[in-house]
Amino acid sequence: MTDRPESVSAGANKCVGCEKENIMREARAVLFEKGVAQKMRSAANPYGDGKTSGRIFDIIEKFKGRMERWENKVHA
Repeated sequence: MTDRPESVSAGANKCVGCEKENIMREARAVLFEKGVAQKMRSAANPYGDGKTSGRIFDIIEKFKGRMERWENKVHA
């Protein structure tokens, strides 16, 4: 079980359980078997392209000096 089932479905991660032997076997496979590691690295990222923070920063910079804190707004 995982809190990130999307990454498992995409093939970027793998649930192997809690047994030391399983964890070691799968870790070795990723570290030493090129095909295993490459398959995981080439899996589609289910969480986006990794550029969201840059986009948010650009939007904030665009409105710099013209933004108003929500706490200061008068609610009707």
